Amino acid sequence: MTPLPAPARWLIARLAPAEWRESVAGDLAEERDRRRAAGCRAGWLWAIGAAIVVSCRLRLERRGTQARTRERSGIGTWLDRSRSEIRQAARGLAAHRSYAAAVVVTLALGIGANAAVFTVANWLLFRPLPGVADPDRLVTIGFGSADGTRLAVSIPDMQQLDDAPAIDAVAGYQSTSAHVAIDGGSARRVTAEVVTARYFDLIGRPSPGRGFSEAEATNPSTPPVAVISHRLWMASFGGDPALVGRTIVVNRTPVTVVGIAARGFHGASLTASTDVWLPVTHVTLALPAFPSNALTNRRAPLLMALIARLAPDATADAASAQLDTARQQIAEANPNDARLKRWRYLVTPGVEVRHYERDQLRQAFTILLAMSGLLLVLTAANAGQLMIARAIARRGELATRLAIGASRGAVARLMLVESGLVSLAAGGAAIGIAVLIAWAAQGTTVLSGMAPLDRPELDWRVIGFAAALASLVAIAAGAFPLAGARRLEIAGALRDAARTRMTPRSRLGRVLVTAQIVASLVLVIGAALLTRSVHAKLAIDPGFDASRVLTFSIDPGVQHYGDEQRGLFIALMARVRAVPGVRAAAVSWLRPSFQGIGSDATFRPDGAAPDSPAFDADVNKVSPGYFAAIGLEIVDGRDFTDAESGPLAPSACRCVLMTESLARRAFGPGSAVGRSMMHEGRPSATVIGIVRDTRQRRLLGSAPDMIFEPFLPGAGTQWASIVVGLSGTSDAVAPGLRAAVAALDPTLPIHDMQRVDEAIRTQFADDLLMMQLASVFALLATLVASLGLAGMLIRSINERRRELGIRVALGATPAAVVRLVVRELTIVLAIGLALGLACSFWSTRLLASQLAGVVSTDALSYGFGVATIAAAIGLAGIPAARRASRLDPTDAMRL
Repeated sequence: MTPLPAPARWLIARLAPAEWRESVAGDLAEERDRRRAAGCRAGWLWAIGAAIVVSCRLRLERRGTQARTRERSGIGTWLDRSRSEIRQAARGLAAHRSYAAAVVVTLALGIGANAAVFTVANWLLFRPLPGVADPDRLVTIGFGSADGTRLAVSIPDMQQLDDAPAIDAVAGYQSTSAHVAIDGGSARRVTAEVVTARYFDLIGRPSPGRGFSEAEATNPSTPPVAVISHRLWMASFGGDPALVGRTIVVNRTPVTVVGIAARGFHGASLTASTDVWLPVTHVTLALPAFPSNALTNRRAPLLMALIARLAPDATADAASAQLDTARQQIAEANPNDARLKRWRYLVTPGVEVRHYERDQLRQAFTILLAMSGLLLVLTAANAGQLMIARAIARRGELATRLAIGASRGAVARLMLVESGLVSLAAGGAAIGIAVLIAWAAQGTTVLSGMAPLDRPELDWRVIGFAAALASLVAIAAGAFPLAGARRLEIAGALRDAARTRMTPRSRLGRVLVTAQIVASLVLVIGAALLTRSVHAKLAIDPGFDASRVLTFSIDPGVQHYGDEQRGLFIALMARVRAVPGVRAAAVSWLRPSFQGIGSDATFRPDGAAPDSPAFDADVNKVSPGYFAAIGLEIVDGRDFTDAESGPLAPSACRCVLMTESLARRAFGPGSAVGRSMMHEGRPSATVIGIVRDTRQRRLLGSAPDMIFEPFLPGAGTQWASIVVGLSGTSDAVAPGLRAAVAALDPTLPIHDMQRVDEAIRTQFADDLLMMQLASVFALLATLVASLGLAGMLIRSINERRRELGIRVALGATPAAVVRLVVRELTIVLAIGLALGLACSFWSTRLLASQLAGVVSTDALSYGFGVATIAAAIGLAGIPAARRASRLDPTDAMRL
């Protein structure tokens, strides 16, 4: 077969599609020979014409095929290709199960820790209140200053705010405590709220049952009614649907239950724990100290918080401006009320968390999210290392794909899909970890003074947060292998030659390991600082043996005890002192719980000049025997007597005890016993005793000055704490104490029974939780960094196996090879520690507000962090050193 003429071949080369040119030239040459054999004319003109016709037809046909392909290449074709790539990636991961499991577990730790912290933060700060209707139009109104100070508002003032055009409706509430009798027997102490008429109209109507009617919330002559929480309904009344309409006993008063609040609703705050709501018309039922005319008295500020629903199209800013105008009008009508001139109404969108709790929670969660974020960086870096190692190991496979026609984009998509599948699995595992942690967190005290945590539940915010983290990690961890795949050289990858120099991926692995060391060092130092701070706080001496003192509280005033209180306390003291294991007992107005609750007083020594400096001191009211019960030494003078704490004491006798430091500063050297002091606005009092310095109201800061006055039951006192000095164990004494109270009044519940050292730990519950979580994060970070370094060193040895084999063959000893590994480890460790120390100096400033007794640059904490990371990294290098020392030069050079 002779070839076609040159002009025909030239036309075919120019007109025919590239993939068909050889076939067209061959087919036309065969057709020409067949025609000639059949006696037909087939010269060079025929060849040129045939070349033009066939080439043009093929080109037109290909264009039509491409057009039809473009018509079909819509979403269906994309889905087909995506399914194929997902199947390929899944088969690849299934073939390397250990790699996939390692990456999933590593990423799940980091994502799960962040999701768990976010779950708790979402539960306490961001989720909508259960059962609240149309929450976007609700606002919280506070009366105070922008620095967080809040004052109460009277009901007449609240009613005047309701006239603002931007406000559709307004309601107020005040928190208190109540005693609810269970089945006519023992009572249970719960948190209660007295609320105004429209409270449940704004928040959401109870079901089953209803909220308060207008008459019940405005007419004091109506019978008492209440709404109870779903939690109290289930726990104390068995979820009985017939409870609505029945009578329960609240504060020894029959009250009709008219509704059950929505499940999970415990007040107009995400951190509230209210179980009983009473209409404000019966305020004296829950708050006996308030006057009966609180509904109409502008000088009886009752409502600590207001909630309001905005009018349609109104904004919080507009409401704030209108409320300020209303405040000015109220101030003009009440020129003697200085509060209205100094303070403002503050409008904030939503009904969520109390402002002071929000600030504390935000600060705590900022620190926790920063720590869990560092752990996420560590796990992402470790996962990136594993992905890089996987990419290096499959360079031959990827090069083969490129060699047989796969595009670089297809190879990159395959690696990205594989990374996405791993991260998706890690995200699912992380949500499971977050669920387990949330389940375990039930009952945890996040902040002292706040109710223990309910079991947080997952919602779309948590799932979205975990999904976003998983996607971010998939992109970040897979970015470097993806870039390497796009730059892959086919010929070089197909050559089976070991490298004896550091590759760019090796350098990247060292960078990632260094980043892990930096992050883990920051976490370890932060955990060490928090641990030392907590130990310093727990080691503060309150001035007595806190482990030998038990306290509990009772509130007879809530149950409307009047003059009966004195007889109750006298009888109770006699019974408590008779309980086996009780060394001494007394009554105290304030229990030593270190919560900052209490009062203070300003005084001057008698005879001091009016312009002389006054002295401030914390005040507690105690009965005789208090100092013996608590174990606080009276260094001069004496204790109170029963006569001095009797009902005639306020007018017949004024006496006090004070702490040493205060007596020394106020009265100078010498004994202060027998000296007199003048309280501002009160009669003079005589100092009858001096006691050792003590802490009972707050632990942090300098030891406060204290004055002790006689406890006078019935003289306006609503509550009291019983202080018990123990000669036995608290567990053995507690049943006898409960029986002593029940024998006097079974409807009077005991609350907050605990040893004083337990109260100290409760006071620092948030610090303990922060320390524990930081320690867990630091431990996980150190483990992940150690595993990352071990993997990096082993991969480095594999990459340099020919070089190391040659060294051994030339006479290098195993010790010399190990020194190479140690030198590499030391360089990475030194750089990581140096950068980690620099980052720690900057990052530990976040912890400054959480520390006490230790500074953020504490040398011991920094030294502990460096030693811990160095030891962990040193142990992680042992497997690589052992592998290097046992390298066989023959096998290494053969490879």
